[in-house]
Amino acid sequence: FPVTIPRGEEISINVLFQASVPDKVTLQARPSILPPNLPNSSTNFTEIEALVVDAKQNVIAKTPVYFSIISDLSNGNLSGNGIAETDLNGRARIQFFPGGNTTSSDGVEIEATAGGKSG
Repeated sequence: FPVTIPRGEEISINVLFQASVPDKVTLQARPSILPPNLPNSSTNFTEIEALVVDAKQNVIAKTPVYFSIISDLSNGNLSGNGIAETDLNGRARIQFFPGGNTTSSDGVEIEATAGGKSG
């Protein structure tokens, strides 16, 4: 669209480039090791963050990410029904609350899906 700028004036325009086709989803847990929770407690939890990018590594903003528990012997659960939207930096975050059972190392597996791509 045309913009007319009066002589001697300055103008600034914020532009947001928005990639729209997810190609890769990368997950990270912080912290990655935590103890089980006591019954009726949610004291212990970890933040699960998904980074969603397109084929050129541009971040994908404002897209839903669906988190799911693939395996979990602790009987834990995810916040927000396991759904979060990416922010302007392509990151979506939820919390995982372990149940009361102790698991071995790598005893919980969580997956995230955005636009048909999983990580």
